[in-house]
Amino acid sequence: MSQLEYWAESYRDYLHLLGMAQLDRDLIDKVDLSGIVQTTMLEAFQNDACVPTDEREQRLWLRRLFLNNLLDSLRKLRTQKRNIGAEVPLDRSIGNSTIRMQAWLACDESTPSVKAMKNENADLLLQAIAELPAAQRQAIQLHHLQALSLEEISCQMERPKGAIAALIYRGMQSLRLNGSLRD
Repeated sequence: MSQLEYWAESYRDYLHLLGMAQLDRDLIDKVDLSGIVQTTMLEAFQNDACVPTDEREQRLWLRRLFLNNLLDSLRKLRTQKRNIGAEVPLDRSIGNSTIRMQAWLACDESTPSVKAMKNENADLLLQAIAELPAAQRQAIQLHHLQALSLEEISCQMERPKGAIAALIYRGMQSLRLNGSLRD
């Protein structure tokens, strides 16, 4: 496995979580996040000469590629023919997600250092979540990124509500212990 292949594989879960964090709940099922991640990886491989050498810069470069691909996907979704009755909520969801992503890309903070620190902290947290065991990662993703209730997560993951609460608790404890999450 080449250095670029290893690098791309190590960021696959990170990009998927980043997409989940940016999308409204109504859009999760309408957007093919795995396909957008795959497209981003393909672009990264095709532009391997442009890949920054610094790991932090690589993550920022890959994140920008991914968010631009996600924005393109949302624009395509907006232009597709839809059920007129569902159009207003879908447009609102797309608008909310688009605004969130554009804010993430632009990040109009007061100083460049605040902007850099915020982006780095968010990136490190998403990377740490991506490294959690699959069940904990999914429970945290559904609860904190998609704002689902424990009962909804319980139905989706086909586990008792108490087990979901325990997965979220253990995942959050792991994030606190490794310093990725501060109270």
